[in-house]
Amino acid sequence: MKTAIIVDSTAYLNQEIASQPNVFQVDLSVIFDDGTVFKDSSDIDQQTRFYQYMEKSDRLPKSSQPHPGDYYQLMDQIVEEGFQAVIAIHLSSKISGTLALAQSVLAEYQDRIQSYIIDSKSSCIVIEGLARKAMKGLESDKDLEDIVAELTWQANHTQTYLMVEELDNLVKGGRLNAGFATLGQLLKIRPLLHFDEEGNILLFEKIRTNKKVYARWIQLIQVAMESYPQGVQIMMTHANAKEECSLVVGLIEKELSISDIDTNSIGPVIGTHTGKGCIGLAIMPNYDSDKTNK
Repeated sequence: MKTAIIVDSTAYLNQEIASQPNVFQVDLSVIFDDGTVFKDSSDIDQQTRFYQYMEKSDRLPKSSQPHPGDYYQLMDQIVEEGFQAVIAIHLSSKISGTLALAQSVLAEYQDRIQSYIIDSKSSCIVIEGLARKAMKGLESDKDLEDIVAELTWQANHTQTYLMVEELDNLVKGGRLNAGFATLGQLLKIRPLLHFDEEGNILLFEKIRTNKKVYARWIQLIQVAMESYPQGVQIMMTHANAKEECSLVVGLIEKELSISDIDTNSIGPVIGTHTGKGCIGLAIMPNYDSDKTNK
């Protein structure tokens, strides 16, 4: 069955995936108080300009979900190109209305195309990872229902952690007390955020220094490796912190003998909340119908 994959721009897809003829994207954006708009993008130059602009702004920009008309236009294109089914993988429904928009739009095409919607319960590299899994399943001619079941299970069991380097955005966004932020900067406290089981972004732990955060991540990966004997996929993302992210990738590979760690970068919509310098870790368990607890 000819199947399309739709993601939103917070996946920050690399070019290899984005260029596939069956992969499509709807875009989010952010707007500052002065009217300046930044389209959500995986383009590094665009991301750099955004972070530079945000540092000069006293208030955080507001994010905007895809325009409904753009989603309808994309679905018209997909139908016209002869696709018989579509798998839409989107940003956590707890932090964006994008998935609800997808549900509303796709419901109007149910007589023309078979559709499935996956709540990633996360963002960034996790959406990209799920898109990779979907592509591999389709290339292997797996049953569509099985692919969707696997993606849903992986979304529900993936752990996503974000280490925030700069605390200003958490203060501006009302997630952190300004007094604590000042003290935190002095003590080099790194708030470790995570997506919980429902897809909310919450404080996971407060850890001093980057080094201790990375050691904690290695512990969490080890626990996951023990919990999922079928294996896990490690993925990382960063907000204008490529060198530091590469150092962490090297550390994980050395300490745990793990290879093939996929990475991408965080654009305007997610970067609004994390700020520049954020590094994210995702631990996605491999699916094994004989060993996983559904």
